[in-house]
Amino acid sequence: MGFPAIGIEALFRNPRRQVRKYLDHQHGDSYRVVNLCSESERQYPCKTFDGRLVCYPFKDHTPPPIKMMLSFCEDSVEWLKESKENVLAVHCKAGKGRTGVMVSALLLYTRACANPDAALRLYAKARTIDGRGVTIPSQRRFVHHFAALITPAPTLPMPILGNPLTDTHSPLIKLTRIRLGPWSLSYRSLIDRLVLWLVIEKRDGSVVMQSSDAPGRLRTRKTGEWNACYVELIFESAVCVDNDFVIRVKDTRSTHFKLAAWICTHFMRRVSHQSLSLPAAGSPTDTQAPAPSPAHANHPTNSTSGNPIEVEMCDFTSKNKNKSTGGG
Repeated sequence: MGFPAIGIEALFRNPRRQVRKYLDHQHGDSYRVVNLCSESERQYPCKTFDGRLVCYPFKDHTPPPIKMMLSFCEDSVEWLKESKENVLAVHCKAGKGRTGVMVSALLLYTRACANPDAALRLYAKARTIDGRGVTIPSQRRFVHHFAALITPAPTLPMPILGNPLTDTHSPLIKLTRIRLGPWSLSYRSLIDRLVLWLVIEKRDGSVVMQSSDAPGRLRTRKTGEWNACYVELIFESAVCVDNDFVIRVKDTRSTHFKLAAWICTHFMRRVSHQSLSLPAAGSPTDTQAPAPSPAHANHPTNSTSGNPIEVEMCDFTSKNKNKSTGGG
C-alpha cells in the first residue's frame, strides 16, 4: 500500500486515520504494518498501529540489501504462521517499487511463485492496472539475485564470488572499465557530444570515486562497431569496490543523473546495466532499453595473470522500454 499520510499529503495518499480504521475493522489485532521508507519524514511512532509496526528501511528507487530481503521474509513468515488470521500491510512511499521488491521476495521465499519473473508479474497484476509494478531495473535485478540464492536452479545465475547471505566479507572488486551501450548508429553524433560525469557510491552514501577526484583518472572512449556505438569509461587507475555500490552517470550539461545502476559484487558475472536515456529518432521523449553489454573488473583472488576478468552483463529487464517515474 502507499504511505499512510497525514496533513496535505493525505489528500493524495492513504489517510493514516482511515488506514488504521480499515485495518482495525477488517483484521482486529491480527495485522502487522511494515514500513520500508528510510526518509526521516516518513517515520511515525510505533503506537500509531498499537505496536504492530516493523521497519526495513532502504532508500527510494534503490534495491534493498540482500540480507535485508532474507530477514524480512523470515520475520514475515514467522508472523503469518502464528495464526491463519494474520496479515501483512507493507508500504513504502507510493507502495510500488520498494514494496514490490519485498513482496516479490516473499512470494519466492514461500514458494508461492516458482521464479522471479512470475513473482514480479503476480505483484504487478495485483498492485497496478497497467501491469507496471516494479519497473526500476536495479530493483528487478536484485529480486533475481535473491531468487538465485534461495532457489538454486540451472536457469538462474548463481554468484561466483561467494554468497551475500552467509559471507561475513564481500569480495573486493577492481573496476577498470565500464561500457555503456549499444546504441543505434543514428545516435552517434549525439553521443559524440556527450561529456560524461561519473560517480560511484556505497550504500552509506560515501563516494568511492567521482569525475572530479583526479584529472586524468577517468577517460572516455566512443566507438562504433557492428552497426552500434558505445561509450567506454576507462579508469587509468583501478577503482576498488565491495558490497553493494551504485554507478551514476550524467551528461555534464544536465543537472540530473541519467543512469543509476546498483550492483552487488557477489554477482559481478551476472549484473545488469542501464544506459543513458537517449531520445529516439523523431521523438525526443522516448527512451530505449539497453541490450547486454560487457564491462571489466579485476578480482584479486581470482586473477593470477593480472589481466581484467570479463564481467558478463545480463539485462533482466530488456523488455521494459519505459523509464520509471513513480516513487517506491
